This record gives sequence, C-alpha cells and structure tokens, in this order.
Amino acid sequence: PYSDYGGGSFFRNKDRDSFSGLLPSLVKFGTQKHCYRISVRRALFDDIIGANFDMPFSVEANNCSFIISLKGGLEEIFGRLRKSRRRAVNRAKKRGATVREAETLEDIETYYEIYSKNMRRLKSSSIPFQFFKYLWNEFRPKGEMKIFLAEHDNKVIAGVLRFVHKKVIYAWGAASLSEYWNLKPMDLLDWHSIKWGFEHNFNSFDFGTTSNDPTSGNYIFKESWGGEKKVLYNYDIILQPNKWKVYSFANNLVNILSDLRAKL
Repeated sequence: PYSDYGGGSFFRNKDRDSFSGLLPSLVKFGTQKHCYRISVRRALFDDIIGANFDMPFSVEANNCSFIISLKGGLEEIFGRLRKSRRRAVNRAKKRGATVREAETLEDIETYYEIYSKNMRRLKSSSIPFQFFKYLWNEFRPKGEMKIFLAEHDNKVIAGVLRFVHKKVIYAWGAASLSEYWNLKPMDLLDWHSIKWGFEHNFNSFDFGTTSNDPTSGNYIFKESWGGEKKVLYNYDIILQPNKWKVYSFANNLVNILSDLRAKL
C-alpha cells in the first residue's frame, strides 16, 4: 500500500515471480501510452530486468529500509535499540507526552494541519487532505491503516500514519510541531507503533524508504532502532531513448536555471 514510500508490494523474495510477471504488462502499457520511460521504484531485486528485456535500462541502489523484527519479547526488542533511542523514548514519557489512536475525522484534520506545517518547513508540497480522508474512509475500516497521535497537555503535537498489510506495519506520514521537539514525540510514536505491532502479533515493522547514505540524519535515526537493513532498487526502463535524452536535458536545464534564480 502506497508502496513508493512504504517499501513496496514486491519487497519480499517470495514476490519475485509476481514482479517478473508484472514487468511485461508495464512495458506494454508504457509503449501504448507513448511514455519515454518506466520507473519501478523500491524493489528488492537487482537482477530481473536485465534478464527479461533487451532495451536500455538502469538500476540504482540509492535507497534502503530498516526492518525491525517483532519476534521475541518486548524487552528484547527494546534492548536492541541504541542507548540514545531508549533514552529518548524514556525522556518523552517522563516529560508527559502520551499517545492515542486517531478516532474521528477531526483527529485527521488536526494531524493534517501538523503535516502541512511540516511540509512547508521542508519546502515541499503537501498531499491534498482528500487523500488522507480517502485513506480514513477506505483503509481504516478494513484495519489497513492506523494514525497515532502524540499529545502534551491535551494538545496534539505530532502524528504518524501506519499502513498495515500482511503482518507487516509500514511507517509513513511522520509529522511534528518543531516547538515540541524537545519532548521527543517522534521517538515515542515510533516505539508505540512497534509495541502495538508486537501486541497484535505482527511479524515486522518496516521503517520505510530512506536514502542509502550512512551519513544522512534520517539513515542514522532509523538505523538506531536495531532493524535489519534492506537495500531497495530503483529501475528505469527507457522506452524512447532519444526523446528521453532530450527531456532529461531540458529538465536538468530548468533545474539549473531555477537554482541560479534562487541564488540571485
């Protein structure tokens, strides 16, 4: 569900045959629609496309995810966290932060306000509220989505969205108010999600896609939760090489000019 961020339905080795079977359909669809390329993102397999297609393609390994096993005891899972993470979770509890599950559409609206502020701070576009409303109406009744909210003094200060699929919890949609970062609400929410998954007999918690760069803050944060690193591959199948070259050149030129304008 929403695989571009959550790891993908072809993340597991058992889905290798399904992935191989899907590719010809994608190529056929892209050709019929006169697409320049097909991009398949966040997959575990690095060897399938070259064995199936005689056309230009590229494979990049610039993303990864960390998978936390929910097997064993809860104390064992907590013990696998780095000391800094355990300390942050305990600090959030001591400073009065609590977690509850979103129960009404008003809760979703509150979460969306925090999410929108987050995206503005990151200078990125927000997904429309209608998307979250759709998830709430379609996914939640089937138990395929959860939203957990962190509160302090009866004020919602952070929230996370979790997709639930085939005994795996997928992390997505983290958002918090910057003025409450000292309370460590995100650490508390992540631990609550892991604890909830353990208590409801899930197999693993997928922290979601991050840059495969050990120096990045997001990578360091997710690695500190004690999960197993899985490299995710991005495939680009080029259907119209000449047109794709022209498009790429124009796109890069626009980006260069935009950066120059911003500097000026």
